[in-house]
Amino acid sequence: MKHAATEMRILRHKDDTEHAVHMEKRQWHAYDFITGRIYGHQYVTDAQLRDWIEECMEGTPGTSFATAFEQLVNYIYGGLTGRGAHQA
Repeated sequence: MKHAATEMRILRHKDDTEHAVHMEKRQWHAYDFITGRIYGHQYVTDAQLRDWIEECMEGTPGTSFATAFEQLVNYIYGGLTGRGAHQA
């Protein structure tokens, strides 16, 4: 069985706490795409993304920072490209 390559990055939340987020490399590509780190067009700022993550965590108790982050990246990337981050 083939496993997707994963990568871990440390992200800082609004309250300055740091969170380790593990995702597949193609999902990090989607994150880099929507934040303008690749191709130079920024669709979402890191500050906006952190605000939405906080809203998601408040609206769904028990949701972790990493889960909210991954879901939002997939949702935004899918809305921009018409395909999920798993196809990035």
